Amino acid sequence: MQENLIQRGDREGLDESREAEVRRLCTAVKSDLKYWEYAFKRMKEWRAFARGRQWPGVTKEEASNPDRQYIVNITQRHIQQRTSHIYAKNPRFRFRKSQKISSKIWDGTSQQLQMAQMILQEDPVNAAAMMIVQEAMAARQHSQMLDSVGKTMTILYEYQVREQNPPTKKMMKKQVRTALTCGVAYFKQTYQRAMELSPDGHQAINDASNRLAELELLAADLSDDQFTEQEAKMEQLRQQIEAIEAEQQIIIHEGLALDYPDSTNIIPDQNLTYLPGFVGCHRVTEQYCLTPDQVKKIYKVDVSKSATEYTDRQDEYDKEVVERKTVRVWEIWDITTGLVATVCDGYNDYLVEPHTPITYTDRFWPWFVLAPNALDDADDPFPPSDVELIQCQQMELNRAGEGLRDHRWANRPRWVTGQNLADTDRAAMENAAAHSITVLKSMAPDARVQDKFQPYPATPIDPNLYNSAPAFQDILRAAGTQEANLGGTSGATATESSIAHASQKSVESSAMDEFDDLLTEMARSGGQILMAEMNAQQVTEIVGPGAVWPEQTREQISKEVELEAVAGSSGLQNQAHEVQVRERVFPLLFQLPGIRHEWLVKDLLRVLDDRMNYEDAVEMGALPIMAINGQLQGAANRGVSPMQGGGESNAPQPQMPQEMGHMGSTPESGAEPKLFR
Repeated sequence: MQENLIQRGDREGLDESREAEVRRLCTAVKSDLKYWEYAFKRMKEWRAFARGRQWPGVTKEEASNPDRQYIVNITQRHIQQRTSHIYAKNPRFRFRKSQKISSKIWDGTSQQLQMAQMILQEDPVNAAAMMIVQEAMAARQHSQMLDSVGKTMTILYEYQVREQNPPTKKMMKKQVRTALTCGVAYFKQTYQRAMELSPDGHQAINDASNRLAELELLAADLSDDQFTEQEAKMEQLRQQIEAIEAEQQIIIHEGLALDYPDSTNIIPDQNLTYLPGFVGCHRVTEQYCLTPDQVKKIYKVDVSKSATEYTDRQDEYDKEVVERKTVRVWEIWDITTGLVATVCDGYNDYLVEPHTPITYTDRFWPWFVLAPNALDDADDPFPPSDVELIQCQQMELNRAGEGLRDHRWANRPRWVTGQNLADTDRAAMENAAAHSITVLKSMAPDARVQDKFQPYPATPIDPNLYNSAPAFQDILRAAGTQEANLGGTSGATATESSIAHASQKSVESSAMDEFDDLLTEMARSGGQILMAEMNAQQVTEIVGPGAVWPEQTREQISKEVELEAVAGSSGLQNQAHEVQVRERVFPLLFQLPGIRHEWLVKDLLRVLDDRMNYEDAVEMGALPIMAINGQLQGAANRGVSPMQGGGESNAPQPQMPQEMGHMGSTPESGAEPKLFR
């Protein structure tokens, strides 16, 4: 029989201290779960409320019944609207070089460099001038190298983000909605190696690793006599082997992996004082609710006989929902020891040995926190959600609608009569169809209906009793969404709506800026991970042959070049305002000497539509129209037709003072060195 590939049951012969440490970790995580139980319960209630289950005790089936209690779900509309402003499109990234003084003698100015070059022309062996020029050349070369590394890192990171599965944009929007619904959302950024599975149940990179892991699990079960050839698993194993053998190539990738943990599955310790950044925490745990088969596939350990089973119920009101048996796997990050350990509740050993974080970053925690309504409250650091902020107003609207509906139903036409009406006649009146003739046997032919029946007096409906305007005003005050954004206004003037909209834009700009900071933090950490984990060959395959990727001193390079998100690139931009600013500024910039027209055009195209490509629109090597006009004007002033080609334009022209970029030189040549392009 083959060697066992999967550990079955508890490990035997372990040191008592090792088992005691595993039990201590499990006990600590359970204590943290108990401590934050109320916070996690609130998140689940907010989710159900945003979904539309807003009246107490409403089940899933009742929530979809059109005759249910009245609901106008502006909470869901508010969440969708805020999400569209905070994260509306794909963000862009750029690199930034750290500010450093790279030279000791050269002060970094073109004046000192020009003077040194002039001195070298007269005295080629002048040591001070030679050192200035050499430092300038070294600084320029180092700067050019950092520029190339920065461009490579930017392209590489954007590629890694773009290749995620599920798509990054959809999942980012999902997490923004989660943050608005639950008060907090988490983004986890790690590095996934080939054949490495993620315990959250999905592959961050779309390849064949999951299929091969399933094949390995079935083969291990067969080797350990866990099933016979007559069972269905044998047929699954045969089908997967045939499918893999039929493929010409099996694709296995590795790279940056983005995960999006559930808000109730990140468990800080009880020392937490401020949620963004896990301020005060010594230990943070990520919880995975996995089946025993999933644990076997990922960790190669069979915990079905020893681990504590939990019952997952999707709906606390629906008692007849099919229950799912799972186990709890806890990935514990301890900043005091700098170690990461993975344990399973009830299992007597580690699933993954304690180790230092695999990827190098300046920060220890792999999670990035988005909390739009974060508060400085050490007693309750989990912030309120937008759902909580408008929950009372939402229920007031629901009660107003339900009350109006009840009032209208109570005011439907009814009739009253005496006790001498026969039961058959009463049934005939109650069930009479529209425009039908009703025959009443207990009524004489010449009797009048008014003498037999009287209309029941109804209570008139007072619209002021069901006016929802105050509730909408309170929603604006609490969450920043005005009635005009959710539908028609109730008598608000244009000035009032404009002021409210301006206030709302300031809130949205602040939320977008906060999200851009989170993206910048992720990009900076992601660049450090890629710098540490990917080699030059892998980078060249993705970026191209012009990629520059240092093999040595990566840690030093990561301190000099870092990525950041372009401000405002993730949210809806005010295009009209951006264009208006450029209409005022660009005419002034065009008149300044040394301004690159290419940069101005690229910036304008980016504002109009970032999908426009400058290189596709401009013929390389062609002169700008202003330069052509200048040549034509010069020819006209000399009295020569520009079409004659007399050669005057080829005559030596007065030279303008050269820029710093064309004045560097090597001391040996004595010629003007070209340090800058």
